[in-house]
Amino acid sequence: MWRDRLHCIYPTQRKKAYHLRPELYILLLGFQLGLHLLIGAQHFVLMLVALEMISLSSYLWVAFPRGNKQTSKASLTYVLFGLFSSAVTIYGLSWLYGLTGTLSLTDPSFLYG
Repeated sequence: MWRDRLHCIYPTQRKKAYHLRPELYILLLGFQLGLHLLIGAQHFVLMLVALEMISLSSYLWVAFPRGNKQTSKASLTYVLFGLFSSAVTIYGLSWLYGLTGTLSLTDPSFLYG
């Protein structure tokens, strides 16, 4: 696990040019920021924002090697699937808010209905 993280920071194989581009590191930082927000979330809205931050970084990460038709097609498919799953998640959260009256994970009314 640590070897993979170090490989992202210090690539040993320099034959692929996209390892050296600074945008990759910005995407990795956005991805990690989303993961840290998701870990500390105590509200469903913050969880949704963190998941969307992770998703946005991963959408761009899939399409990162530019000029390849397969990566463009995979990225578009991934974005469309992500839009659909986000819509279903927001619909489920609206039902949850309607049933419990809160979106907080620490509120007792959420736990006991």
